[in-house]
Amino acid sequence: MQQVFRLGKRYQKSKLLCQVLVEILVLCFYFIYRTLLMEQFPDFVGLPLAMIFVGVGALFFWLTSRIYNWIGQKIYYEITDDALIAVSGNRRNVYRWKDFKSAGLARWDTMSPLAVEFQVAGKKVTLNQYTDGIFDLVESILPRIQSHAEISSALRSRIETMKDLY
Repeated sequence: MQQVFRLGKRYQKSKLLCQVLVEILVLCFYFIYRTLLMEQFPDFVGLPLAMIFVGVGALFFWLTSRIYNWIGQKIYYEITDDALIAVSGNRRNVYRWKDFKSAGLARWDTMSPLAVEFQVAGKKVTLNQYTDGIFDLVESILPRIQSHAEISSALRSRIETMKDLY
């Protein structure tokens, strides 16, 4: 049985924030150019300049959306019977269940809802926090590794406490 977890609502919120910031930046440049061109080209400063910057703003809004969607499609996790497959762009990492040694909360990440750090074959593996259903993803991983990996009680407690909030 395969389950696929893709980037979700939190990622879309970051996309929206980036689009708003890009539009604010375009608006700032509009006022800069308006101030610079006002004396030399008074007829150009009104509607023509505003229309140019509305077009530039719309173009950047569209580009930001396309880039975020393109990136979002290339990042996902796939759970198979024998491994966790983490795909990030062209890189595909396969983490076999037997190679998992431990699971716990990442100490350095206090802002994420479930910053889980796995020790897999001598490497630290952290899940992308923008994944939709991050709690379901972790809950799908834990039963597969609990027989041979150390799972911290803090992680189990966080899952129980926060699951219905996200």
